[in-house]
Parts: sequence; C-alpha cells; structure tokens
Amino acid sequence: MLRNIDGNYVFGIMKYTEDGNTFDMRAGADVTVTLPVKGHIYNVREKKYLGNGNTIKMKLVPAWGYLYTILKNKIVRIDVDVPAKIVRGKGLTAKISAVAESGIPGALTYHVELIKPDGQTAVVYQKNLAFSNGKGVYTVQTAFNDPAGKWRIRVTNVNTGIVTETPFELQ
Repeated sequence: MLRNIDGNYVFGIMKYTEDGNTFDMRAGADVTVTLPVKGHIYNVREKKYLGNGNTIKMKLVPAWGYLYTILKNKIVRIDVDVPAKIVRGKGLTAKISAVAESGIPGALTYHVELIKPDGQTAVVYQKNLAFSNGKGVYTVQTAFNDPAGKWRIRVTNVNTGIVTETPFELQ
C-alpha cells in the first residue's frame, strides 16, 4: 500500500500467512524493499528516522504489519505556540507547526494530549489532527472544574515520532 498526500507518502507492508498471528519476531526473512519514490523515510511504529533514499532494510515477519512514511523534507522539530496562562472554562488555542530541514513540510498527522498537573493525561482533550503543510491549530474548551496549576500540551508528530511538550498555567 502506498498513499500520497501532497508529496508525502504512507507505505504499509505485511507478509500474508495462514498460520495465525503468533508474531514470532525471531522468524521472518531479512529483505530490502525498494520504493517507487525517494524521500526521508521514517518507521512510524518505532518512531525512528531511517535516512534519505528509496530502500528499506527490514526483517519481514509473517502477519506483522509495518508502517513507514516517506517525506519530501526531513522534519527537524515541532513548534507549539500556546498562551502562558489560560483561565479555566476558557478556550485553549495552540498553533502547531513542523519545521523542515528545508522547504515545506507537507501534509502531516499529529496526536495532541493535555497533561494535568498530576502528570495524568486528560483523555477528554486528546485529539488526532491532520494538517496540510505541517501546520495548523488545535483548539479546545477547558472545563471550569479542571485542576488549576501547571499543565503541558504534548504534541506527537505521528509521521516522524517527534514529540514536543510545552507548559502552560491553567488558572
């Protein structure tokens, strides 16, 4: 499977088997996969940069799914701009943007979480977002009964595995 979104690709591979889903990671064959496109290759499941090119060396384990992104530009960091202080019950707006080594990042997917002062994830505020050109806005209405204190917004770029956390005060 190969899917293109604005020059960034998602590639998935799985070796079919009728032996069930035992996922013996010691089994399988060492293979080199040659892709029809070149770019910066990331292993999505392992959150790992593999390099620039069009080949992937991997151990192909029966029934195990592999997912890669091939990006036209290498992503070096994720920036998150959020107000330093937010009043409980008011909206929170965070500007999220990927910074590429050169050029425009292209279409990217993010997972956004808000971390409460006790370190627990506020599940109700989790969201997956897809942005063209690697940037966009996450908005959420905070609750009047959210705990006051130092919160963090954690943004994970799903394509690359790059994670950024930015603190803010909920008053």
